Amino acid sequence: MKPISNSDELADWLDCDLVESTFRRVPLSEAVYSRHIITNQDREETEGNLSKIVRNLDIRKIGLV
Repeated sequence: MKPISNSDELADWLDCDLVESTFRRVPLSEAVYSRHIITNQDREETEGNLSKIVRNLDIRKIGLV
């Protein structure tokens, strides 16, 4: 899947090389957050405070910067 559907055209327009990769450092997961309950794809529920989770996210710990 390409995040930009016409990425090859964009690269041509910018006169640059297009580099594509499916590698991810961190696996993606889907969940629903409602009323302080996080429900994952297996329908497992966890109580959580989304503001606190986001505030505590430190991308330096996962090697992105």
